[in-house]
Amino acid sequence: MKKRIESVLSQSDAVAEKWLHLHAYTLFVMVAAACVLELAGGYLLNAIEGFVNSSLQRYLIKYIAIPITTNLLLALVAFWGLHSRRVSQRYKGYVVSLAMTGVCAVIYTIHNIFPALLLIFAVNIILTGNYGDYFLSSVVAVLCCLTPLIANFFIVWDSAQPYVLSSPAEIINRILGEVLLAGSYLTSLTTIRYERKRILAALDAKREQQRMQDRLLQDELTGLRNRAAFNQAMARLCEKGSGVLVMMDLDHFKQLNDTRGHLQGDRCLRLVAEVLRQEVGARAAFRYGGDEFCLVLEDWSPELAMNVCRRIQYQLEQVDDFFPLRVQASFGLAACRPGTDTLQLVRQADSALYGAKVRRSDIYLFQN
Repeated sequence: MKKRIESVLSQSDAVAEKWLHLHAYTLFVMVAAACVLELAGGYLLNAIEGFVNSSLQRYLIKYIAIPITTNLLLALVAFWGLHSRRVSQRYKGYVVSLAMTGVCAVIYTIHNIFPALLLIFAVNIILTGNYGDYFLSSVVAVLCCLTPLIANFFIVWDSAQPYVLSSPAEIINRILGEVLLAGSYLTSLTTIRYERKRILAALDAKREQQRMQDRLLQDELTGLRNRAAFNQAMARLCEKGSGVLVMMDLDHFKQLNDTRGHLQGDRCLRLVAEVLRQEVGARAAFRYGGDEFCLVLEDWSPELAMNVCRRIQYQLEQVDDFFPLRVQASFGLAACRPGTDTLQLVRQADSALYGAKVRRSDIYLFQN
């Protein structure tokens, strides 16, 4: 179940990483386009006599050198954040988003006579929504809303330009722009909300699927894994070619059932199952059928397997719930070698178990 949930989360992380790269590429394209447009605009404006209201040198500094240098530095910061191993996946989104906010601020501050440029802030806000981080989207939204206000009221990049809020129409345009940015923020929050719901729904579906699968692979009486799960584990064991199969059979169990009844027999089986879970874990212990159990010990040596069988044997012998009868067990072990198939390994362990039962409550390792 844990692996399936991790699979869903890793898929979500992979999508988020792809979105991060898309966001970064959008930033790089915006910076490149701004550089080209600034250079092309400067050339055209200077080619038209009388259109530029300032000296060429001043124009080159204010409209070419400063914005292009600043945007390139912000693009380098984003590139560093995107590829740095020191920055976690979450904070890479912060670096790229804030760098793009800075690029938007530079472009709008210099060319705030064009209200349509507010759209670049809206794009940036919406792009942050796919990271699923309310705080990041809120920070970016606040910066994107404040920047146009500051640029309009407090920054005059070119004194020769008319005041951008000189008419009621301009004021209405700027107000509508802020409304647009607020709407973009709400869109971002909605995206985050439904993206989180989608991930939670996928996790719930995986959990339910795993629960159903576990029920199909679980023995109802003991809670151990059943014969179907045993077959799957054996296939993995033989594929690896390393480990030990232990077949375990309770001694005198029929006598317990005959003298104490089947309810006490069921209680004994549950008690044995609990001892096995404690010793080898729930995923390695199986009820094979009746009073037979199996342990599939991947990557275990025969020596370690025999030691755990002795511990199990000791734990069972301490049980006095069914006095004067004792809970005892015999163990047959078979070591898995490369090339051993499932049927062959089961036959070897069963043969070893027969030898152990002949000796009564013994532990026997199959010898090739």
